[in-house]
Amino acid sequence: MSLASYQNEALKKRGLNQALNMRELSAAYSISYGKVRRMAFEHGFPMSHGIVFPTDFEKWMAKARRPRACASPQQSAAGTVRARGLRSGSPAALRRIAESLTSEGLLPEWPAGNGMYV
Repeated sequence: MSLASYQNEALKKRGLNQALNMRELSAAYSISYGKVRRMAFEHGFPMSHGIVFPTDFEKWMAKARRPRACASPQQSAAGTVRARGLRSGSPAALRRIAESLTSEGLLPEWPAGNGMYV
């Protein structure tokens, strides 16, 4: 089967919303096969037993393109540290930033004792 006829078959299946394997999915959406394989490991990828339905894939792609809000306080805290321009990795500078993040509620309280997070 030539590449053009394989792509035509994949496009026909896509139009009928029939199940596509990863190679057909890559041909139907003009995405490299390697990229489809990488996407298959991403969270929520709509593959079941090696097949994907085009409408599910399109919904997943639309959802994957939307910007997401910060999912965890750790990401938010890291962004805040970068925004504050931490240039020194000294313990004193890190402690000041940790204390300011704690006061804003982005990090838990410092534990008593050695001053280290557990």
